[in-house]
Parts: sequence; C-alpha cells; structure tokens
Amino acid sequence: MQEDDITRIKTSMLIFSLEKALGNFVLDKEHLGDQLSTGAVENIIERSEKKGAALEKDQIALILQASYLGEVFDFALNVAKGTICEEYLVSLKALANQLGIFDIRNAVCHPNNPFPDCYWY
Repeated sequence: MQEDDITRIKTSMLIFSLEKALGNFVLDKEHLGDQLSTGAVENIIERSEKKGAALEKDQIALILQASYLGEVFDFALNVAKGTICEEYLVSLKALANQLGIFDIRNAVCHPNNPFPDCYWY
C-alpha cells in the first residue's frame, strides 16, 4: 500500500469520527428535531426523493444519513442553540472551515481525486 493511501485512510477515519460524533450529538437531542433548519431538512428530503428514497421530516436518523457534513454541523448547531455547547460547536465549525475539512472529506470520499499530503498533515 502506498503512503498516500495510508494517509487517506487515516484521514478518513478522523473525519468520519467527527461526522459520526456530530450525528450522535443531534440524535441524542432528537426531541429537539423541530429546531432543525426547516429549509435544510426540506432540501435533504427533496434530494433524497430525486434518488428514489422517501423521507419524512420526523425521521431524524434517516435525514442525518442523507446529509452532507456541513448540514450535520448546522443541525448540531441548531440543537445546541442556547446551550453551553453552542459556543464550542461554533468554534469547531470555524476551525473545520479554516482547515478545509469539507474539501478534505470530499477528497477522501472520492478515491480518484488527488489527495495531497497536506490534507493529512
């Protein structure tokens, strides 16, 4: 296995762990589902319907499965609004933007895309 394959795998493990943790945070607060951005939820449902999957607004777990990382971040921010976690999630999303995590996740998920060493380091 080549070194760039190894760094791609290690990077994917970190990013997927972040995404899973954010999703679990939202699911733990599933009772706050009405706080999720209605527009984002409707976009995800529409996108899923175009792919032949039917989702309902109250199916938070399925909506998360059909979400992009940025949407999961936004959902976590929605359910954290007004709590001590909100400030930390705002900082975490800002850091993710500064580090280019969204571009890195895209590169990790598309193995034919280039994966520069700087994505790991």
